[in-house]
Amino acid sequence: RLTPEQRAQNTAIRVAFTKGTFYASPLLSLLFGIITAAVLLAIFNFILGAEVTFSRALAVTFYSGLPFIISSILLIISFLASSDPNTIDISGNPMPTNPGFFLDPEGNKALYSLASALDIFKIWFVILLGLGFATASTNRKPSTSTGIATVFVCYGILVLIGMGLKVAFS
Repeated sequence: RLTPEQRAQNTAIRVAFTKGTFYASPLLSLLFGIITAAVLLAIFNFILGAEVTFSRALAVTFYSGLPFIISSILLIISFLASSDPNTIDISGNPMPTNPGFFLDPEGNKALYSLASALDIFKIWFVILLGLGFATASTNRKPSTSTGIATVFVCYGILVLIGMGLKVAFS
């Protein structure tokens, strides 16, 4: 229903946004990794008594993110295989890797947020973080199960905060 001028303006805005996102994503990924490493370093060193250096924490955090490369490859394949790539919701749940993909995003927002957090790749990331931090400790004080459980608790807290914000501001 848009006029050709409005359609061209809409396309120009999308192109500018995509360029900005493309250039900012490495910086945001680096910032996310540093913050994640610092928070988990504090939790493991001060609460669990582990002895993990920041360089090891940063390495564990970035290596734990490798499953997201597989997720990106699967997303690219789904874009190439789709008859209409515009139907793929890139901002929400682009692939059926969590139960939230099958729910209505405009329905029950709390349930949708909780179901979306049960993503295969996010859970894989959390498990790798727990394994990595338990292994990276020089004194081996936290066990593997303690490391995984600790990171799952942190992830659960973040999911609940995100769910509350989504419900409060939607």
